[in-house]
Amino acid sequence: MERTITKRDGTVEPFDINKIKLAIYESFNSIKERCNAKMIDEIIANMDFSAVVSVEDVQNQIEHALMKL
Repeated sequence: MERTITKRDGTVEPFDINKIKLAIYESFNSIKERCNAKMIDEIIANMDFSAVVSVEDVQNQIEHALMKL
């Protein structure tokens, strides 16, 4: 079964880890902080994707992963 994610507008689309990586990069960039692939991989490694079903879940997972670093 293909993993999906529910977006904020209620639409459902296939789960794409690259979109999450890009969002992390862009959030660092928006506050003028440096971010490289290793940092993003560390954040991703601290996330639990079995619990991800919505964009809000992804956001919460990223926040928890950042606290662990």
